[in-house]
Amino acid sequence: MTGPRDRAVGAAGTLDADHPVGRHREDPVPKKRKNRKTRTHQTQPPVRRPHRRDRPDPTGSIGGNIIEAARSQGFDVTGPAGVAAAMEWFNSLSYEERFAVTETGRLPDDAAPGTPQAPGEAGAAFGLGPGGRPRLSVVPDLGVSWSDDDAWPDEDDEDWPDEDDDVELADIWPPFLGDPVDPDAVPAPTSLAEQAAAVSGTTLVRRADALLAWLGDGRRVTSTGALRQADTAEVIGLLGLDDPHVRSMWDVPELALLWTALVAGGFIDLSRTTVSPAAKALPWVGPNGDAEARVNCGNVLFGSALLTFLAEQEDGTTVAAMPPLTFLALTKAAQPGGVHLAAPTHPSADLMAVMVHADLAALATAGVLSVADDRYELPAHLLPVLDVVMQQVVDQLGLT
Repeated sequence: MTGPRDRAVGAAGTLDADHPVGRHREDPVPKKRKNRKTRTHQTQPPVRRPHRRDRPDPTGSIGGNIIEAARSQGFDVTGPAGVAAAMEWFNSLSYEERFAVTETGRLPDDAAPGTPQAPGEAGAAFGLGPGGRPRLSVVPDLGVSWSDDDAWPDEDDEDWPDEDDDVELADIWPPFLGDPVDPDAVPAPTSLAEQAAAVSGTTLVRRADALLAWLGDGRRVTSTGALRQADTAEVIGLLGLDDPHVRSMWDVPELALLWTALVAGGFIDLSRTTVSPAAKALPWVGPNGDAEARVNCGNVLFGSALLTFLAEQEDGTTVAAMPPLTFLALTKAAQPGGVHLAAPTHPSADLMAVMVHADLAALATAGVLSVADDRYELPAHLLPVLDVVMQQVVDQLGLT
């Protein structure tokens, strides 16, 4: 059994200044792709797909399958409270279990809840099929039902895509995120000064400034690597967070994510009894420092925070409720105008939308995203950072 510190810090790893996340581009102009088709890694071990006869309701939706599995576990999903409890249960499952539930409406026959998945099979929850290709089956409301024999051929059928096939981004884009992003779009050039201003304007970086200044020469920590209760209360006030009278720092998601990102980025050092500012990869630079150094710090911090949020933890769970679709939402959040996603009016209307909205709201509360009128935005120059984070997540799952 791992403690909160092990789960939060151990999965993220450490990013350094030589990592792509830690470097800036003054005028980021990505290489134009030959076409508008997306490709993913093609070296993934085969993912076991449940056969059609294993699916209890071949016409059921992903949301319906989750509800069906929750009912089989004894959840009463007739009201909002029951649906919320069912979603909490679903979010606690491993990748393989989530994949099986969304496709079949039940847990895998050979795995009890919480059982770690086999290497390679976890990629199914990231929308990856055999060869590492995106799987449409994890994307909701695409008009593909399991009753349509032409929609999803078995892997042995000659109609099953081979490893050289491309998948259109629009085919895997969930409708509730609006129009898909254009993979060929070239972002507007931004100067270092503009990027530094954007970074300094984010809540995540401002909180990091305040927390690192407060740490000073060092503070005492508990056996889990958290601040002591009295210090936690002080920091909650310092960062402008609500004070829920918590007993542990780990009970404050916004603070826990910031703390973990600072540790993973090498900006603070944890010993068995103390914590202090550090410069393991590069020193933290405040708002009045060199613009390039400020941007690099921001890139590392955001990369660490996003990696912590999206990556699989040591216990097989993720902080994010729906990492693959949330990643798509984040790519749009970095585009002009961001991504618009209002809170669903009924929890069971579209469970995928419910989970992605919960993820975006959590990231906004943590200061990673800005939000106004249900429109979430990420600084545009961080799009390459987001790409690197997702690459690391895929690498972690053993798909490369």
